[in-house]
Amino acid sequence: MPADKITVEVKVKAKSDFASDAISIIEKTVGSAIKGSGSLTTDNAKDKKAPRWMMTSEFSGALDKDGKKFAGKLSTSLLVMNATASGANLSGSGATELARPGKLGKDDVTALAESLAEGMAKKAVAHMKTLKV
Repeated sequence: MPADKITVEVKVKAKSDFASDAISIIEKTVGSAIKGSGSLTTDNAKDKKAPRWMMTSEFSGALDKDGKKFAGKLSTSLLVMNATASGANLSGSGATELARPGKLGKDDVTALAESLAEGMAKKAVAHMKTLKV
């Protein structure tokens, strides 16, 4: 890992049907944004005392009362370790139309998780890039 990149540890939890699908989509989407930032990485830091970010996200979702949409929220906490900088709490919410009204499917969860993760990744990466070492 290049010395000029700051490590980001990503942890995702999910509370919804198809939680494991949501977790893998969020991790992949956020990981791609981190790697594409130019100054952050998901690689493990060689020096445990080096500054690093800890990003913890939680995805939750449920069907609306009419059974036509799957609504969800992605909450993220950013905490910097071994440096003097502030953390942040970010959140985003949204909904997706169900492919088959009344029946939540894997694709519905994937679509919402990916949409929320893309928005969250942009905000989180912009904030994390403010850490100067």
